[in-house]
Amino acid sequence: MTKWSEVVRCGSQWEWSPAKWKTKLKSPLKLLYGNYELTLDEKNRLLVPSDIRKAWNPDEVESLVIVPGVNGKIWLYTANFYEAMAQRMESDFSPEAEEVEYDQLNFATAQRVEMDKQGRILIPEKLVKKGELGREVTVVGMRDHIEIWNRGEWAAREEELEKRRAEIAARAKRNKLAGSATVGGQTTGREVIEGSQGR
Repeated sequence: MTKWSEVVRCGSQWEWSPAKWKTKLKSPLKLLYGNYELTLDEKNRLLVPSDIRKAWNPDEVESLVIVPGVNGKIWLYTANFYEAMAQRMESDFSPEAEEVEYDQLNFATAQRVEMDKQGRILIPEKLVKKGELGREVTVVGMRDHIEIWNRGEWAAREEELEKRRAEIAARAKRNKLAGSATVGGQTTGREVIEGSQGR
């Protein structure tokens, strides 16, 4: 059985993560940050910002994975990074129901997309609707992935975050300290920031 003994942060939620990890990334992941106001064209194609493309490994940037995130927004990873996250989780011939749901939520909704020579990706229509995206969007760097927001929703979210800056900083500090607590009989010395719905 997979041992779920590490607590991971998933947005404002906490979830269990496997205690054992199998693989490491082939190359260091550069920090993704900033936000960019962009426009989807009539075919739902999005031009990935050049700063984001430069931060990704050139050998990995053509193949990406797009998936609905826990916050209802569309999240985008390089395929290599997403697959590395999946490989860290041990498989089981008789998984528990929670693990089956976890995999269904993560992997059944994920889709591979290709980036063209102009740096554009095609966002599937189903995900455009799921993310409630209009033509005007904002791409947000989120450390190891990017999120694609309806521009109006991101503007409101950004304003809300600014008003709660001190509260959010204090809570993040408390969570960091709590990361050294004993969980599930084991001591965890770090937080693992979730990608999509948990890794």
